[in-house]
Amino acid sequence: MATASISEVPVPIQQLFIQQIEGEFAFAKANSLSFYYLSRPPPSC
Repeated sequence: MATASISEVPVPIQQLFIQQIEGEFAFAKANSLSFYYLSRPPPSC
């Protein structure tokens, strides 16, 4: 797989691969955001 270039990959598989990467990135971003808010001390009113 490392030797094959991206242009040789069929388009549907390429789309699936891109969607998977975007999904994992969004999940990681949401995870880090929730972790940031959870690790923050609550605002003192």
